[in-house]
Amino acid sequence: MSIKVFKRYEYKYILDTDKYKAVLEGIAPYVTADKYCLDGKTYPLYNTYYDTQDYAVIRHSVSKPAFKEKLRIRSYYENPRPDDIVFVELKKKITGCVNKRRIALKYKDAVTLVNTGKSPEQSGFIDKQVLNEIEYYLKSRKLTRKTFVAYDRQAFFVNADKNIRITFDKNIRAATGEFGTQSTEPIVPDGTFVMEIKLSHYMPLWLARLLSENKIYRRGFSKYGTYYKERILPNERIV
Repeated sequence: MSIKVFKRYEYKYILDTDKYKAVLEGIAPYVTADKYCLDGKTYPLYNTYYDTQDYAVIRHSVSKPAFKEKLRIRSYYENPRPDDIVFVELKKKITGCVNKRRIALKYKDAVTLVNTGKSPEQSGFIDKQVLNEIEYYLKSRKLTRKTFVAYDRQAFFVNADKNIRITFDKNIRAATGEFGTQSTEPIVPDGTFVMEIKLSHYMPLWLARLLSENKIYRRGFSKYGTYYKERILPNERIV
């Protein structure tokens, strides 16, 4: 069963190839690869971010407020079919702590939910609670499909605490549009990795020491935010 409600901290780091290899070697004794990442494999993730016509959601987000939230549909398929399962995710960040609400739906139902605010029938209590939060968010703003973001992910779980997850994203690319958009542009240079350490409490000492020894420091980074600031904002017309 996939987790539907998250509350955790997400620390981000930008790595070049050498530092990526150093971290990968350093974490090896302490972690287990995600089942889709055995033997160094990656898996693709595809996301459509929803925003207002004038990008009010991401403009607020990149201003670094104490509270921000974003809605996206996440898929493991570049072109999901109507009955493929996708995730509708409402991600909130409050003074550094990430709260994420996620529900698995058929793609056709996910699109209907976001476009009309009408949700399919759900039997589970948690599903209903998540849908209620998403519906409330949708009522407060008129959203449309704005930006498609895709990347390849390598993921690991810390053996001593499965709630700690370390991910590496590469080949990060985006475009205005939705799933299956072909004309994507790279967000970061080739050979650059975005590492995220996702945890609920404290960082293990061995991991903190590894980062310190390799002079790897936290850096705020948003894939959608970066694409907006570097590709969309410069071309926006000022009315």
